[in-house]
Amino acid sequence: MSLIHRAYNAVSLRPLQTGTARDVTGVMRVTRGGGRYDFESKGGVEEEWEMLYRVDDGRGKLFKYAN
Repeated sequence: MSLIHRAYNAVSLRPLQTGTARDVTGVMRVTRGGGRYDFESKGGVEEEWEMLYRVDDGRGKLFKYAN
């Protein structure tokens, strides 16, 4: 936990809520970490995003994802 408090960004991976799929492995989420105390969000919007990802034969691929 102390690393999360010192990190600028935190990356988390989770499987799909609907179960497995052939073309998508899961969801990758990037959020700001606790080490960014001087961070100011642009226009009051948090700097975080989610994208779908697929891992196949040791290679990863990201897909656009609308929340």
